[in-house]
Amino acid sequence: MSKSTRKRSIVKNTTPTRLSNIVETSSNSSSSPINTTSKTTKSKSSLSTSKVTNSIPTTMITSKLSTTNRKHLPLWILPIIILTSCSLLYGTWYILKQQLDQDPLMNNLSSNITLPTSIKGAAEVAETLQKIAEAHMSIVYCIFVLALTMKHAFTIPGSSALNVLAGAMFGTIIGTITCTILTGVGASLAYLLSYEFATPLIEKYPSLINRLLSLRKRVEIEKHTGTLPFFLLSFRILPFGPQWAFNLLCPHALVPLTLFAWTTALGQLPYIIHRRVLWLIRLHPVP
Repeated sequence: MSKSTRKRSIVKNTTPTRLSNIVETSSNSSSSPINTTSKTTKSKSSLSTSKVTNSIPTTMITSKLSTTNRKHLPLWILPIIILTSCSLLYGTWYILKQQLDQDPLMNNLSSNITLPTSIKGAAEVAETLQKIAEAHMSIVYCIFVLALTMKHAFTIPGSSALNVLAGAMFGTIIGTITCTILTGVGASLAYLLSYEFATPLIEKYPSLINRLLSLRKRVEIEKHTGTLPFFLLSFRILPFGPQWAFNLLCPHALVPLTLFAWTTALGQLPYIIHRRVLWLIRLHPVP
């Protein structure tokens, strides 16, 4: 084979490879801006998502309600707390009953205390309790404090009747102040009981966790805007839902206990005054 034919064959074999290399390099050079822009967009999106996740509280990201590693009290302690409270209330009532048995006049009055079925009957019972309270103010006041606190702490219905009896036994001013303070104290105890005993039970139901986490997000937003007290007061004053359910949900929504206590007491004050006024109107109707 001659030298000229060899050179032609070498050129034929090398030109495709060179062309392919040129095409590859050109394609890489042309695609590099697209890759860089895609990388920048990915980095920007990752930065934006990181900013969003950083703006969301860490308690919203977790799937559990508890924000600390502290173990909650076991559930078997709750019946002991209830029995102890009932025993304390019964013991105070027993002391009052012993004092009433020693006084013949008070013994006759205590026998007249029955469950009222009308406004007139309720007025007679309230008058009897007022006389007993005047004779044994300290022990009657202790019984009322225990009864109303337990009512709110264990979410027992019947606050309207106790508010009316407070005004009848202790007067409008003292009765209103007492009911307002005890409403905040009893609701705070319900808050603590729900936090200690309801958290492990709620964490077993994912649907409840999602709802509570959405409520927790709303509370966090209200905290950042500084309108959380107004949010809590509006829920107390306006009939958005049952008050006992709100008392049980607030600890899991990370509402501060002190803020919860005074907004509950202040928010229930209009209802206490309203019930007292309605009682006086029904008891002494305007002709």
